[in-house]
Amino acid sequence: MNFKMIEANSVDIETFECNVSELIDNILVGPQGEIIEALETLKERYNCNLGVSKSFTLKPGGYNEIKRAYNEHVLRHDMKPRGVESIFKRIQDYRWRESGFKSSLLSLEYKLKDLKSNGIKWQDNTDQFEEEFDKVKSSIISQLEVAKEMYPHVEIQCRVMETCANKAMLRRQYSYGGNAHFIGPSDVSETRDYIVLFMVKIKNANMRTHIIIGNETKRFNHTIGDVYIASGVFLLPLISRHWGREEFLQAAPPSNATHFLEALYLDSFGLNRHPYISQGDDKYRYYAGDDVKSGNVCLGSMKNAIRASIMNVDILAHITTLVGWATNYYVPQTNPLNRISYSKSHGRNIVFDTFLTESGDNDIVYRTFFEGNGNYTYNTLLSCNLSRKLFDEAHDHARNVFYHSYRISNTNSYTIGAEEYLNRKLEYYNHITDANLPCAKCTFNTNCEQYNNISLTLKDDKTPEEEGILGIMLELSIKDNILSTENDVYIDSIEDSLWTTPRTRERIFDSYNNYIRMHRVIIRWLAKEGREPGGELEDTPTYRRKLRNLCNMPIVNFEHFYENVYLDLTSDFEWNRENVIGYNVELPPVPDNPELTQDQINQIEQEANDILDRTPFDPLDTLIDDDPFATSVPRTPVQTTTPEAEMTIEERTIQWAIRNGSANNL
Repeated sequence: MNFKMIEANSVDIETFECNVSELIDNILVGPQGEIIEALETLKERYNCNLGVSKSFTLKPGGYNEIKRAYNEHVLRHDMKPRGVESIFKRIQDYRWRESGFKSSLLSLEYKLKDLKSNGIKWQDNTDQFEEEFDKVKSSIISQLEVAKEMYPHVEIQCRVMETCANKAMLRRQYSYGGNAHFIGPSDVSETRDYIVLFMVKIKNANMRTHIIIGNETKRFNHTIGDVYIASGVFLLPLISRHWGREEFLQAAPPSNATHFLEALYLDSFGLNRHPYISQGDDKYRYYAGDDVKSGNVCLGSMKNAIRASIMNVDILAHITTLVGWATNYYVPQTNPLNRISYSKSHGRNIVFDTFLTESGDNDIVYRTFFEGNGNYTYNTLLSCNLSRKLFDEAHDHARNVFYHSYRISNTNSYTIGAEEYLNRKLEYYNHITDANLPCAKCTFNTNCEQYNNISLTLKDDKTPEEEGILGIMLELSIKDNILSTENDVYIDSIEDSLWTTPRTRERIFDSYNNYIRMHRVIIRWLAKEGREPGGELEDTPTYRRKLRNLCNMPIVNFEHFYENVYLDLTSDFEWNRENVIGYNVELPPVPDNPELTQDQINQIEQEANDILDRTPFDPLDTLIDDDPFATSVPRTPVQTTTPEAEMTIEERTIQWAIRNGSANNL
């Protein structure tokens, strides 16, 4: 459901007026009440849409409608046949439906004949309807004022929306959890009913978590995003339920009574999830007018209380229950759509960390916050994909597309690289600030190169050195885009480089220098093939192919090629693809070491990993891997080099591996 659609096509209950003459025949009271309900059942169960006149006879066309419904529901003539035999087999397979269909129609006919034979007339409830409607309306308005005083931080509205649908048309409209999806506004002249709905908007909601450990309950609070809830019922069945009563009925509503409920969770950049709402959406994109729609919700044990309170016109209890549902999480009782850890899913949140410490690293607390869903593991510095998330949201906003439950909304989308695309992306990047990033409350932010790069782009006053770093990052991002297999990625700004260039500062220069060397080699390569480089060289398929060829070369081969072929103008090397990509340097022999123990092998592997962490970034990585946004752990200080004569066997092995191909040789 699109919440903006509801707000645009509904009115406040205080100003709502309805045309009684159009609706009075749909009230389920008086002698016709039972008949109307039977007609709705036929529509709901069998898609048989019959009408009854005020003299209690079927309206014209009724028998043809019965024949059509029988053909579809019982004989299944609506299904495409798969040969002649399938027609008769289908009739036989669905014969069991005949009994219920026949019984419902005969029951309706007996009721009509009984009312007609007894001289009973269709009751005109017009005058009483207005009284009953005013009773419901005034009760809602008075309770609404009390609720607003109780929850001053919550925006509460009651709105009424016209619809051409009714309960019988909702047989296939049930969502996850048993609540019906809201129906759009009426697009035909006939108004069948109205939907009375309550809009509850909790901005910057405070989530209260209760963890029950033995006889002790630990509680802590943390802020989450905005929670929007829409809960509603059909107006006419609501009036019929309490018709003629001095006090509103407080019994449990019937199981077939329709209750609408949908919710929207809005968070900065759509990073996080609410425990009871399946998906999280980008707050900025919602207010920018993007097609943001609600996801599935889970009401758990509170479903019956929420449903009963609105149908019993106990609006104060209804609002209280909705707010309580959205802002409380119980451990171990709660079985949510998303673990509470997903409400702070990027980085390592200070509040969660503090609570874990205060709880004495209790196992229940740890599992609650840090195990997450399925195979999700506790967030680490390397697992954060904030940069990619920022790019994805900016890119999708620029394209004007949105993903809903594994489907993509792609109406009126903009072409990648078009003026409108670029303008929308720039608008999105301009709204990013340190304040709406999760990094301020992340324990990793002091050692996070990813955050350092993001914050650098957000600075208003940059030094010349910082401007230079950003320029290098952008050029490297363009290189990454050339190598990328993602056709829908478009790199055109410094901000785009946040995810395509997740390198530490100390690695950037090595990577950039190597990119320049590759570029020079490609220019020479083209010249040797008799091609004249010009224009947007990097956008040509030839350039892309050659760059991939060079990136796929082992580092030792490329360095040797650059020093001994490219820089040697007298070289007689024949420049062609086979010779370039097949360029190979014979490696020195493996040191003659005695057999190593397992402990020595483990030591070598550990020391090698430590040294690799201190060595310059391998610029020949393809930059297309499973996790291209993983940031590097803080580097240890570079150690002084030990002369080879003084090295141990293990150290000589490590140094040989690093000099001649690194971990691949090891």
